[in-house]
Amino acid sequence: THRALAQAVQESGNTVSLITVEYDVADDEPEDTDVFHVEPASIQVLEQILQRLVPNVAQPDRSRIAEFSGGNARVALVLAKTLRGEESLGVLNDAELFKRLFYQNQQPDPILLRIAEVCSLVYSFDGESEDGAGAELPILAELTGLTVKDVYRGVGDLHRRDLVQKRSKWRAVLPHAIANRLATQALERIPPGGFVDALAGHERLLKSFARRLGYLHGSPAALKIAQSWLEDAKWLSDARRFNELGIALFLNIAPLCPSAVLDVIERAATGEGSAEFLTSDIIRRQRWIWLLRALAYEPAMFDRAAGLLARICAANAAQGDRDNSRSNFEELFHVVLSGTKAQIEQRLSFIRNLLEEKDVNLRDLALVGLDGMLKSGQF
Repeated sequence: THRALAQAVQESGNTVSLITVEYDVADDEPEDTDVFHVEPASIQVLEQILQRLVPNVAQPDRSRIAEFSGGNARVALVLAKTLRGEESLGVLNDAELFKRLFYQNQQPDPILLRIAEVCSLVYSFDGESEDGAGAELPILAELTGLTVKDVYRGVGDLHRRDLVQKRSKWRAVLPHAIANRLATQALERIPPGGFVDALAGHERLLKSFARRLGYLHGSPAALKIAQSWLEDAKWLSDARRFNELGIALFLNIAPLCPSAVLDVIERAATGEGSAEFLTSDIIRRQRWIWLLRALAYEPAMFDRAAGLLARICAANAAQGDRDNSRSNFEELFHVVLSGTKAQIEQRLSFIRNLLEEKDVNLRDLALVGLDGMLKSGQF
């Protein structure tokens, strides 16, 4: 929608300006568009907001609320408004603060909690369609063991408590600090096989579930699901056979099992059919480049991730840097803003190993990396 509107604005002779506000901006930034990322507020800013809007809350409580809210002013205000009389939040741990935020001085409601947990397992969901081929409420209702109307009412209650946001027919449990805690609890109570089976025929919900999993690196159940997908040929063990759904699932769960993800890419990049994988269409290739660049952040993953990125660069050397693989590779060796915590010694060792490769294109990349390492300005 943004691209279509931006094109219309350009054709109008720039007599109109366009601002698109989006919660989740994709990595592929549209041409002729400036993208501004709004980060969460600092603890100090939140404390000032609380002081102005809820002046009856004492300073120690303001600090505790701001810290717990993770920069989210809406959550901070909701939590502050649960205080009564001379109450203090300073003695409450995170679990108790979460309960206070969830119930907001109402009676504990295990059914509402169950609805919130299941709805948190997906990044977003259709909260209005009660039946039909694309309806998602019936699937969520089945997982809660309740009726569709019960879930619909529960989502409405959560929205009134500012724990669900809506846009058109779409709903999402937000902020993520709340949704991630609820989703972790849900995975501990629902057999993972049953949940995955329930979503298997619904691509949008499955992608949404995988996206939530990517945030749950502290959940053993989430790790188990991701690992099982990466080991199963019917799911994500063969990157050469991925369709669009497979790529989306793979990218979403990559933060959970980086080493296993690299195993899958290495098999595709070095085994039978590797040439086809390395020279796939530019859109697909850019996704692998983005992922490998991210995986190279940790020193333990650097050599493997950078090595695979080098293979993509070498396989497409004749095309120059159309896919940005070469520039991404070079940036890994910059002295600042490299996007990796790998030390200079480790990166130099990697370059030395590249210089010993038989493939001339890989040897050329060693010089690209060295050139990037010697760069001293205009980053």
